[in-house]
Amino acid sequence: HTHTHTHTNAHTHTHMSAEEEEACRVYVMNRALQDEIEKDTKRTWPDLHFFREAHDFGGSEGEHYDGGTGLPGHHQLAITRVLFTFARLNPGIRYVQGMNEVLAPIYYVFKVDPTEDFNIEAEADAFWCFHTLMETLRDVYDMTQDDFQEGIHAYLNQLECLLAIIDPELAHHLVRQGVKAMYYAMSWITLMLSQEFRLPDVLRLWDSILAQDQQHRLSFLLHICCAMVVRLKDELLRGDFAENLQLLQSYPREMDVEDLIYLAKRLESVTVCIEGKAA
Repeated sequence: HTHTHTHTNAHTHTHMSAEEEEACRVYVMNRALQDEIEKDTKRTWPDLHFFREAHDFGGSEGEHYDGGTGLPGHHQLAITRVLFTFARLNPGIRYVQGMNEVLAPIYYVFKVDPTEDFNIEAEADAFWCFHTLMETLRDVYDMTQDDFQEGIHAYLNQLECLLAIIDPELAHHLVRQGVKAMYYAMSWITLMLSQEFRLPDVLRLWDSILAQDQQHRLSFLLHICCAMVVRLKDELLRGDFAENLQLLQSYPREMDVEDLIYLAKRLESVTVCIEGKAA
């Protein structure tokens, strides 16, 4: 009798397990993904009050968020939802740390639009713009392509080649010191300079980058990165390895971005020959 009872339970469990296990697996996977994204969105542009604002709808959750409670503001929740949806719809890329920094300026621009008919759709609009931008950055974020022609390392190599063409003296100096582009420019490229400058300057840079047609956006970004290094030439030639790495990794925020854009356009006209490699 005991044996039969055990057998029945086992049979029932087996009958239910396929659906239950799959539902459980999906739930655990989604929960882990959401936790991973939320951890990053809480740190998005921490010095900007906008991203720490409490909910703008009813309910107490997050109402008293002040940056120290750990509760996310409603803009952070919106960013989390966009990134979660993107990750689920794009399993090839999923979510990569830093995507929150790329999404944040896009969401911000839509949300601060003074026309309510527009800003009310900020989350949906930001999703589609982010999705389109990721078409440009897909290879940069696809870690399986690191050793291929379009992976992040290919773009870092292009930056070093670009610098060697533009300023051989500076390029040789950095190579001799062992200051490789991968030590300082990986975040410049993957985050589209969103962490190097203040938000208004980031928006100005992006305006010029996104004005390019899609196949030239990364190329122009590389020219801006090259301009950033060239503008620090005097300091870099004086500095040692540690000083130069520190300077490039903590890029001077007061640098004039209009000047960088102007210089990048001048450099681009000089290096049209490299376009083939950047395409």
